[in-house]
Amino acid sequence: MQCAVWGKIFPRLSEVSGDVDAVIRSALSATSCEIVVVRVCEDEPLCDAREFTAVLISGSPAMVNDPFAWIKHTVRWVRETHIYQVPTLGVCFGHQLIAHALGGKVARTAGSAELNTAMIERAASDEEDRFLSFLPRKFLAQAAHSEIVTEPPLGSRILARNDAGIQALQFGPMTWGVQFHPELEDRHLRVIQAEHKGRVAHGVQAETSYAVVQRTDEVAKLFERFYRLATGAAVRS
Repeated sequence: MQCAVWGKIFPRLSEVSGDVDAVIRSALSATSCEIVVVRVCEDEPLCDAREFTAVLISGSPAMVNDPFAWIKHTVRWVRETHIYQVPTLGVCFGHQLIAHALGGKVARTAGSAELNTAMIERAASDEEDRFLSFLPRKFLAQAAHSEIVTEPPLGSRILARNDAGIQALQFGPMTWGVQFHPELEDRHLRVIQAEHKGRVAHGVQAETSYAVVQRTDEVAKLFERFYRLATGAAVRS
């Protein structure tokens, strides 16, 4: 399941690497999973969540509080997915959508959009966090967002944060969200920066600093980690 369609919102990025589903497929290349893409933002129907082994909700140019019918419909579906404990991972917008669906709050970042390679710090112990425990206590990840989860849903656990705010949450036994983009490489972020330069999105000026774009090889393994947790495969610390 996904929301972003890069061929429409970032034509140059689509030329470089294909649409977001192609990038996610690449990030999951070490696994044997079959990927079904549902573009909810184009009103493609969602089937019963229990038919999926796992669900990954991608980023989107939309904001979770936008008055779009597809967002309201997807929020209801996310709640059901969480109740059924279908393994779910939300990325950026997907992370915010899960938080919103489960009673959390999402708002604009303080100041400018976070559009760089961000330094992020894990906030939970290895024993409390099977998801991020393979990463160093501090790690780098690509960030591209102008909103953030400001209040986590009741019962969720903050797994990582930085100066911009909450960067990862565990919402339940099999539901996670990350504000950053494990699927993006430095080359992707440079293209996104170039297309954002000078734009004002939702009233937030997107400041860019090419000097802070770095490789993020460690966090790129996060989708594989999610797949292994979702399928019950052994995970390495």
